[in-house]
Amino acid sequence: SQDAVATHQIECRVARPTGTMASLEIVGRNLTGDAHVRSFVLNARDVTERNRVADELRHEALHDRLTGLPNRTLLLERIRATLAATRAGQAPEFAIAYLDLDGFKELNRLHGHLVGDDVLSQVCAVLRKNLRGVDLAARYGGDEIVLLFPETGPEGAMDVAERIRESIASRPLEIEHH
Repeated sequence: SQDAVATHQIECRVARPTGTMASLEIVGRNLTGDAHVRSFVLNARDVTERNRVADELRHEALHDRLTGLPNRTLLLERIRATLAATRAGQAPEFAIAYLDLDGFKELNRLHGHLVGDDVLSQVCAVLRKNLRGVDLAARYGGDEIVLLFPETGPEGAMDVAERIRESIASRPLEIEHH
């Protein structure tokens, strides 16, 4: 820029001598027209920690603390994006499935919420193992989990759902030695 007043800012990642990566925020001004400076002036600062904290906050805002699954907010964002891609002809179809654990409220009532949390965490671990990389399992609330299958029709979604059901049914969950 020829404008000596304007500042320009970029962020980039650089390798440190230790081999780790750092994020730098660089602000520059063209002071070639200033008789006392006659050069470009760049100021850089390490924003690695700031970015790490921002990423953590973003993750916490969009994921369930107990299960680590995406939450309702992220699920709805992904559904909107998937629906837009389908409408634009970028994806042929998609499917959504709803998973609810039968007897979960009774389990919580009889054995306490810690046991219920453990069951829910174990079920979510089974889900993660059975989903494809493009699929999304999100905790919608309580024991409700919504599965989003992008670029998958009803038959493909049913296949995955059946695989999940069989995986859960074939391996009883062990909670407090029960």
